Amino acid sequence: MKKFLFLPMLLLLFGCGKDDDHNAVDLGLSVLWADCNVRANLPEEFGGYYSWGDTMANRPYGDDCSNYPHCKDMDGDGCISSEMDWFQIGDDISGIEQYDVAAAEWGNGWKMPTKAQFEELLTKCSWVPCEKKGVKGFQVVGPNGNSIFLPIAGKRRGVELESEVLFYWTSTVRENKVDKAWSLRSDACEPIMQNNKPDQSPIRPVKMRE
Repeated sequence: MKKFLFLPMLLLLFGCGKDDDHNAVDLGLSVLWADCNVRANLPEEFGGYYSWGDTMANRPYGDDCSNYPHCKDMDGDGCISSEMDWFQIGDDISGIEQYDVAAAEWGNGWKMPTKAQFEELLTKCSWVPCEKKGVKGFQVVGPNGNSIFLPIAGKRRGVELESEVLFYWTSTVRENKVDKAWSLRSDACEPIMQNNKPDQSPIRPVKMRE
């Protein structure tokens, strides 16, 4: 975790490297990382915002999560409040087109990164805070010197946008928590933490090596 530079004293804006010409970037890790988010055309674009396990971008939902597709008020008490209200769609949705928007929209082996793959990105890469075309984010430099840019796109809860946080979903559920999945967050003591499944964030796909 020493290379994970989410510290206030390091939030200086350094110049980022040049845009990568390839969609799949080899950082010297176990998987290839995409150079932009789902529904983005450039590395600095935010792309779509997705709830965990939902392939529809920017789906509105209320405080009771009534529009989130993987829960329902089964007991009729007017809120999503018990384990029975949450549908279980698997321990990890990476590569399952029904639930993984990267697999559904990009195909060709692209999928959501697992918790373990994001942990590898954190521990084996250097994270440099920077701006790309006026967008704040992090240049993530792999052990082989190649890099990707992750924009700070924030996360959405209902109609509210928390714009100052780096937030990306992993494909992995939180053990023994039916309403939680693991995410990457820049505003937490531990960068990989559980989060409410209906919250929405961009998705940065990965691809297995051939």
